[in-house]
Amino acid sequence: MRYGSVCSGIEAASVAWEPLGWKAAWFSEIETFPSAVLAERWPEVKNLGDMTAISAAVSRGEVEAPDVLVGGTPCQSYSIGGLRKGLLDPRGQLTLSYVELADVIDNKRCERGESPAIFVWENVTGVFSSKDNAFGCFLAGLAGESEEFEPGPRPAIGVSEKFWRWNKEACKHIPVWSKRGAVIGRQRRVAWRTFDAQYFGVAQRRPRILLVASARTDIDPAEILFESDRVCRTNPPTKQTPVPVCLTARGAGSLDDRETYIVTEDGRVRHLMPVENERQMGFPDNHTLIAWRGKDVSECPDGPRYRAIGNSMAVPVMRWIGERIAAALPAEKPAPRNWKRPFLKWAGGKYSLLHELDSLIPEGKRLIEPFVGGGSVFLNSDKHADFLLADVNADLINLYQMLAVVPEAVVSAARLMFGRLNSPEGYEAIKAEFNAHLIGATERAASFLYLNRHCFNGLMRYNQNHQFNVGYGKYRAPYFPEDEINAFSDMAHNCVFMNAGFRRTLALAGAGDVVYCDPPYDPLPGTSGFTAYVAGGFTWEDQIALAESCVAAHQRGARIVISNSTAPRITDLYEQHGFKIHHVSGRRSVSCKGSTRAAARDLVAVL
Repeated sequence: MRYGSVCSGIEAASVAWEPLGWKAAWFSEIETFPSAVLAERWPEVKNLGDMTAISAAVSRGEVEAPDVLVGGTPCQSYSIGGLRKGLLDPRGQLTLSYVELADVIDNKRCERGESPAIFVWENVTGVFSSKDNAFGCFLAGLAGESEEFEPGPRPAIGVSEKFWRWNKEACKHIPVWSKRGAVIGRQRRVAWRTFDAQYFGVAQRRPRILLVASARTDIDPAEILFESDRVCRTNPPTKQTPVPVCLTARGAGSLDDRETYIVTEDGRVRHLMPVENERQMGFPDNHTLIAWRGKDVSECPDGPRYRAIGNSMAVPVMRWIGERIAAALPAEKPAPRNWKRPFLKWAGGKYSLLHELDSLIPEGKRLIEPFVGGGSVFLNSDKHADFLLADVNADLINLYQMLAVVPEAVVSAARLMFGRLNSPEGYEAIKAEFNAHLIGATERAASFLYLNRHCFNGLMRYNQNHQFNVGYGKYRAPYFPEDEINAFSDMAHNCVFMNAGFRRTLALAGAGDVVYCDPPYDPLPGTSGFTAYVAGGFTWEDQIALAESCVAAHQRGARIVISNSTAPRITDLYEQHGFKIHHVSGRRSVSCKGSTRAAARDLVAVL
């Protein structure tokens, strides 16, 4: 296994995972002293510096998309020692950068026919109660969901309950997340659990969140983190702190980088030495003792060492996580082909399922997609010569048509927006102009691309007044998908794009055609689904009409493939119309509670 590390610090993960034979592909650290430790201990591994620049480099193929991404993004925006500004703090926004990098790594690995990556994230427990529900936003981003998760149903105004605390000063509910749980999203499974380092053989209390996420179908993050028959500890639970006993702390920044004092057996108070701090975290003695700023090793100052050690992860905990992941991994099987990725983010996109869908979509002269969306399926089709691609989202089709006719003009206008307007003010200006409908087709196409890449999770949602109404995504450096746009433009000469509903589109299907439908999924019982990518949504009556229209197209000679949820009434509907039912390894959110989570494999109906 090869791993990339962000917010690397002094690399607890590398110390922990060396016995497993895992190798670091790259580090990412900007602080000077930890960077010097990395250069001294792992001179062969490149430190990429700023983690916000890595996504673009991975997309360009300049940086490896590793098997594992590990990192503990800065805790100051969530800890008591900071101001607890959450995602409003630039350091807190790095959680969104982590999600963006995760998506880019998985896209690149899928493109190369490799299994999705495994993501390991660590942070302080204060993130569970961030006022802006930062943990819910982070979970949603990793899971691939369109809306932030919440820890449970909100109580009445002014009322505090298990998962919500009423804040009188802010006049709002503050989330209180469970210390452990799991979610299953459209894109990934995610599980988290709070660990305390004192139960892994080190002499300090250090509760931390550890989260594991992956889109792989052959491992389950919950099974990695949760043990069915025992809890892994070196010491039994106790309210007494293992020696040494911490009396007080002083210093600026987070609590983790403050100097500590201890009481000795004879009652004296003394300062904890750096090597003792290293042992508390499970590092080898003098791991941080290096030549520093022209001074000899023997003159290395204690201050930077205390700070670097205190901001690190605990080595024994990371070793346990690595061992659990290694035990869960099956033998790797290489994927048969590479896949082109779409240039748009799209809720419910099928890029991660292409290897399974490809075996179910038959050959034919023309492929018809009444719900083309982000276009993952048609972009990767080598079984069809021509394409009829339709969608009720007029802005999506306008973008596709403009890229087919004047791609250079769209790319030029979009690049200017990406370069100059990546800010909340710029985003709102583009959105207001877009909703005013006062710009031409080319500029509107560029604006749609900008909004898609800058809004929260790429969610393209409209209200009843046909106004785009998704908030700013707060991404540091949104990726400009020029290579993906060029791949799309190369195929566009074989495509006809239609702004039309499924009824009108399917009426054109006949002998020799293959129809692939990817409608908004019917929600599973007890969940809500995303069906509002155009005003009006997609109703149960629409689901029935779609099935009937597909049957009519089949009677004219077309072959039909439909993706949907495994909601019981959807299964009954398709079976009643003679479809053959298959299942693929899609994942959608069912519950944020580990005790009630369930896998929701996607349904594929074939006629």
